Amino acid sequence: MSAAGVRAVAFGGLVTHVEANGEAALRVLDFLYPAADVAPLARAASDLTIASDTAGVFDVARGGILLYRGRETGEAARVLQGAVTEWLAAGCASGLAFHAGAVCRRGRALLLPGGTGAGKTTLVAHLVSQGADYLTDELSFVPAGTSTVCGLPRPLNVKASGRPFVPAAAALWDTMGSPVGALLRPPSGRVNGATEMPTLAGVVFPQFEPSASAEMEPMTAAECGLRLLESLLNARNLPEHGFGGVTHLARLVPAWRLRYGTADIAAARVLQDGPLI
Repeated sequence: MSAAGVRAVAFGGLVTHVEANGEAALRVLDFLYPAADVAPLARAASDLTIASDTAGVFDVARGGILLYRGRETGEAARVLQGAVTEWLAAGCASGLAFHAGAVCRRGRALLLPGGTGAGKTTLVAHLVSQGADYLTDELSFVPAGTSTVCGLPRPLNVKASGRPFVPAAAALWDTMGSPVGALLRPPSGRVNGATEMPTLAGVVFPQFEPSASAEMEPMTAAECGLRLLESLLNARNLPEHGFGGVTHLARLVPAWRLRYGTADIAAARVLQDGPLI
């Protein structure tokens, strides 16, 4: 009999259910979203599925529309992870959903917003290797009216060009390779459905520049607010397109601009001089 399973993925007051059919498909689902107790929420109609056959072919689909068909396990995982992330970000309406990595330590969290190529994932990986707890490398949520934060639980999505820059410790992390990169699951990653939400202690806007030294430059609340608006993914779902919530958050927490060329040095500087000390 073929292996099958369903996994709930919770984020920002939403939950989507992902169904796997086939032994290889179930292994992908277990890697992306380890089993955990998730509070019962209304089932979302995202209809995400991954299936594998005995010939080693994967099908990833949403609502019956094929997103991927092929034999690359890592690519099937990457496409499925992206579809889950996109659906949850687009539907969130109970707070601020940012395109941002996040780590925490001793109940205090650091938000790392930025677009593709800013170096979020690389910096997050080095922060984790130096003792921070992993929350997410891509999608962070701040509930309305709070300064707490949670991250979408998912493996780090490292592009092929970024593989040489991940920390040496990543060699011990669970890995699923893809033609365009790799998915890495740090041991400190919180499992799907974790309810404890650390307090947001600061925001760092990373920007990778090959020749830059790791310097943290303080930002004003106005500068922080403008940059956060650039990373807000669910603005269309929020009153005033999220302007009021972002402004409130920017006034609550300190923010820095970080330009760096070497990720391990930058991570050490953030942990030594940032809000997690």
